[in-house]
Amino acid sequence: MSTVTHSRVHVTRTSHVRLGTVTIPFATAFFWTLRIAVAAEFVGHGAFGILRKEGWIPYFGVAGIGGDMANRLMPLVGTFDILMGIVALWSPRRIVLLHMAVWGLWTALLRPLSGEPFWEFIERSYNYGVPFVFLWWVGFGRTWRAWVEPIRVPPPDTHWAPRAIWLLRVIAAWMLIGHGLLGALSQKALLVRHYGAAGLEALGMPLPQLMVTIGWFEVALGILVLIRPWRPLLVLILIWKLATELLHSVNHQPIWEFIERGGAYATPALILLLAALCRAPTARRLQVTT
Repeated sequence: MSTVTHSRVHVTRTSHVRLGTVTIPFATAFFWTLRIAVAAEFVGHGAFGILRKEGWIPYFGVAGIGGDMANRLMPLVGTFDILMGIVALWSPRRIVLLHMAVWGLWTALLRPLSGEPFWEFIERSYNYGVPFVFLWWVGFGRTWRAWVEPIRVPPPDTHWAPRAIWLLRVIAAWMLIGHGLLGALSQKALLVRHYGAAGLEALGMPLPQLMVTIGWFEVALGILVLIRPWRPLLVLILIWKLATELLHSVNHQPIWEFIERGGAYATPALILLLAALCRAPTARRLQVTT
């Protein structure tokens, strides 16, 4: 069974995707992956506001806010971020997703605006990209009420899915290429500490040289996901991001560093879900008529 609306072909709401030995309704899997991802991003980010992360002070400086005022504002900003994350997880609304996409874009831009390498903005593509994909999927509200009321899960759309896969591939490529260039070109000191804490010196390569090698490896992964998103490649990217971001904890940093990057783990998972939808028998049987 399918419906056609304005030349858009929809799979029924009961369409399923197979994840290993488990079969899950696509809308359920996709909806919860997005909810958990954006909630993790904002709860993790907000926690650093509560903790008054010193590294945030230069970002406030971009807006002409000094250190003392920044320290007073951080808990307020952090609390609001956490509130947005909880709302997105508990009862997502379009207005919250719009805020997340715009705020994620702005906070990522603050890094190069405050003097950090431009790759910091590129690497954080998931911070603004994943909330935008969420909003794009559920549709932009046509009325004020539609923007503020709880979101209704739309049925899977095989016309939208291939375009969403492309957008998510760009997000994945940017986060990998950006992170890789922070090591290969910018020689980010934090990465050296991470690899040292992980004991990678045992590989027999100086840590700065190892950081450059790993950086170019990540750039290669980003280029590959743009060329062709093979399932094994996407699984590798998911495992790689989980493992490398866990180095924050190995380096005795707060667990919020790992949680804040929820969108980075969700991006390859979302591509896999959409690809599974496009391969589903229901989707293959659809006949497009206008």
